[in-house]
Amino acid sequence: MEYNASVSNDSFRHECMGKLCAQIMEDTRLEDRVIRAAKMAGAVQRTKMMDYTVKTHVKYLPMQVIRDKYQDREKHLGYCKHCPRYGKKWSCPPLSIDEEAFLGQYAWVYLVCSKIELDSELIKQKDTPEKIKAMGWEIMSAVKLDVDAKLRQLEDKLPGSVSLSATACNLCEECTRKDGGICRQPDKLRYAIDAFGFTIVELTKDLFNIDILWSSDHLPEYYTLVHGFLTREEVPESLWQGIAR
Repeated sequence: MEYNASVSNDSFRHECMGKLCAQIMEDTRLEDRVIRAAKMAGAVQRTKMMDYTVKTHVKYLPMQVIRDKYQDREKHLGYCKHCPRYGKKWSCPPLSIDEEAFLGQYAWVYLVCSKIELDSELIKQKDTPEKIKAMGWEIMSAVKLDVDAKLRQLEDKLPGSVSLSATACNLCEECTRKDGGICRQPDKLRYAIDAFGFTIVELTKDLFNIDILWSSDHLPEYYTLVHGFLTREEVPESLWQGIAR
């Protein structure tokens, strides 16, 4: 884990964000089916770990630095409005909180980047669009839920801290927001890190030297998930054991 004092000023990657929104729009229903099946099976990680390896790295920046360099709410919100989750998930925009007041409580932002490297044989086996999408969502959902749970446990050790999830909340089969209901699991709900306009593609490239890859006619070599962890003080490195690996 390291503190990055200098960061680059690369321009926002429009093409990557466009691909992300298009892929979310196409795959949202499939993702929900995969999550539902995983929960019915009573297992978070249904895919054998031999099929993929997760390498998680943690870096951190002062809140003001990350907001100055990597936050563009207006531009990102434009992308979010084209996403089928917009206004339908409590973790997604438009958020029901005062975002300035929320972020203003914290001095540090820890970025928890999980690089999910896929086994070459798995990539060969998943040779149809249906198999590729189903496997991709299954793996990413499993890793996301695992990191979500670990960061909530870390919150218990650090009063006043809060985690931000990678992408939308997927705790429930269907979110109550689209029907005007209240959140079923407010104690576990965590806002998506990109819901605040943080430019994840840039952060991942600049801080971790990882380019985000996309599924096309085959599974990518790896997937990437980025969670956030907001604190008022720096976190002792020892507390990251079991998360960073």
